[in-house]
Order: sequence, then C-alpha cells, then structure tokens
Amino acid sequence: MMEAAKSISVRSPRQADGGKFMDLVHAAGTLDVNSTYLYYLLADHFSATCAYAECDGQPAGFVSAYRLPDDPACLFVWQITVSPDFRGCGVGLKLLQHLSAQPWFRDIQRIRCTISPSNQASRRLFSKWGKHVGGTWHEEPYLRAEDLGDAHEDEPLLTINLAENGTVAK
Repeated sequence: MMEAAKSISVRSPRQADGGKFMDLVHAAGTLDVNSTYLYYLLADHFSATCAYAECDGQPAGFVSAYRLPDDPACLFVWQITVSPDFRGCGVGLKLLQHLSAQPWFRDIQRIRCTISPSNQASRRLFSKWGKHVGGTWHEEPYLRAEDLGDAHEDEPLLTINLAENGTVAK
C-alpha cells in the first residue's frame, strides 16, 4: 500500500465529487452520515476549504472544512475520512496539508474541530498537523453525549492556535 501513497493526488473538490464524499463516509463506517445533497454542497460551495484525494481515479479520502461566518480567521474542520483501502498511507495528513498550503490559510489564526475521546487516530492526526503548522492544542467541553443521542460520545472542541500569521510552517 505504500506504493499507492506515492501516487495519491489531492485537490480541491468539484461539485461532481459530492457523491464520492458520501461513498467514502459510508465505507468508513465511523462518521455521522449526512445527506447526499449536503456533500454535493460542500464539494461545490466550500471547495476552497475542502480537499479530495484520489489514487488512479479511485477515491482515497476527503476533508470538509469551512471558515466560521462570524470569525473568518477560524477554520472549522468538520469531517475527514480515508478509504479503508488507503489507511496507513498518510492520506489524512496530505488532505490537511493541502488546506494549510492554500493562500487563504495565511489568514487563519485558529483551527477548530471536534473529535470523540475514543477516536485516537483522529487525535493523533490533528496533533501531527498542529505541530506541522506550528500550533498549540487546547481542548474544552463542547457537545455532550446526551445532546447528540444515539449512544454518541461527547464531542469536545479542539482548538489549534496558530502562531502569528506569516510564521505558520508549510
């Protein structure tokens, strides 16, 4: 599978990639599933702040993110998933690095996301990305399990505070 890592390409999504996002979420089996319509909107309306990875035309992963409407210096990373066929190839970090390489990222001062306490893989990924961009990690309560229902875990808010802009590692 490490050979596949060499041929993984990452780009901003196009509207037509929305269905692939949905397929990736279903294949992962670990994310909350949203409507197909929403994934098409993310791929279209938020293409600048989302990323899609593929290998030889096969979907490898995606990340959906957006700048907060009331705080455009904050990037909220909503969902990230990697196809089971490409786990262990560094796809997740490549997706996040794609975001931090964009010109608009120079204006970002904070990255936020929620990650369930048991999701150690995502915690390691975001910790690694936080170090890559020169940020410091802060965690605080956000959404409680009882708020989310369906035996969902707590979703604490994780914030990566970035150094003064212009000093972010690329």
